[in-house]
Amino acid sequence: NLALFSEMQKDINHQNPPRVFKGEAKDCNKHMLGFKNCCSSMKGWGTGLSSCGEPARALAKQREKGLCHYVGTYCSEKVPLTGICRIKKSNYCCFASKLARIFHEQGRGQLGMTWGSAEAPDCRAFTVDELQRIDFSKINLSEIFAELFKNISDKITKFVPKQMKDQMPTTQKNIDAVKKFNQDNWNNGSVQKTVF
Repeated sequence: NLALFSEMQKDINHQNPPRVFKGEAKDCNKHMLGFKNCCSSMKGWGTGLSSCGEPARALAKQREKGLCHYVGTYCSEKVPLTGICRIKKSNYCCFASKLARIFHEQGRGQLGMTWGSAEAPDCRAFTVDELQRIDFSKINLSEIFAELFKNISDKITKFVPKQMKDQMPTTQKNIDAVKKFNQDNWNNGSVQKTVF
């Protein structure tokens, strides 16, 4: 919860009344009669994003970082006369941090707030009154902790092998010395063999 309060302080909007964790509506298009999909991810077919505008590429990066909540998709353009959907538009609410996104997803559920509709997403911030009504103890931050643990684990994995490699010559010398000590004393029969 301390991380949550720290993030709230950074994200507070000093309006009247103050608001916290403001989101921003972002959208992307999928052309149904062709292969251009500006809503794809950064992986796999996402390489096709190169033909899309900068806003679509920026949204794909935000989604990959876990900063966005999917609101919905609707047909934004139809072929005249036939009524066949030509372009589908997907809307997202994106936030400054993953923590803000998680807090919105779970906090809105507690308050009975919706995300608006696919055509008109509601990405507004929380008011102070709404924040006071949220039970912070019920906010599940396991996704954040899993990410923190992975980052720490990755750093340890990179650091430890080098440390071990640096220590190997000294460790090997110590092992050799103990073995020699054991062998000499065993041969002389003067000292009970040291277990190694």
